[in-house]
Amino acid sequence: MTEYYDIGSRKCRVHEVTCEQREEASQAGIARRNLHSSYGSKKHWHDERSGEYSDEIYGCLGEILFRDVVKKNDLQDVSYFPPLYVNSVKDLAMLPPYDAKIEEKKIEVKSIPPGENKRRLLVKLKEYKKVDFYVAVKFVSDNKYIFAGFCTDKELKINEPFNFKYTTSYWIFLTNLRHMKREWWKLEED
Repeated sequence: MTEYYDIGSRKCRVHEVTCEQREEASQAGIARRNLHSSYGSKKHWHDERSGEYSDEIYGCLGEILFRDVVKKNDLQDVSYFPPLYVNSVKDLAMLPPYDAKIEEKKIEVKSIPPGENKRRLLVKLKEYKKVDFYVAVKFVSDNKYIFAGFCTDKELKINEPFNFKYTTSYWIFLTNLRHMKREWWKLEED
């Protein structure tokens, strides 16, 4: 039976995280956190259940899940994904400023961890880089997720940046995101 998760007036299909996806995200997340720690970067947020690497693991997992749906929809020929992690600060500086590109549209994938109070897509001001679209992957539990929707850069910036307890961020409620229909990335911004 297909399971759905309500986001305002929309229902989003719930998907399961596979063991392979979780393992790949754990390895990439730990490597990312260790690299960031090597030059003094601080953690962004902490999840008691997931431990020290939770922010990086959820971030990598969201990117992996997005990559997998792109492959499932046979878009490999028109898409590009930078490496999930690199081994040096020098290599980090060479990465493009996006998580994915489909037909020249730059996309940032944002993961929202489990929890009822996690209802916004956030982009930290200090990490902001202009892309065409922001895609939200909302985890409804440790092993279940939805593609909550997407927004344009302009839509993200409708709300003034807010100082959340750990960082100042651009933000948009998940209920205000656009539904990810077929070929959603072909949307032209106003």
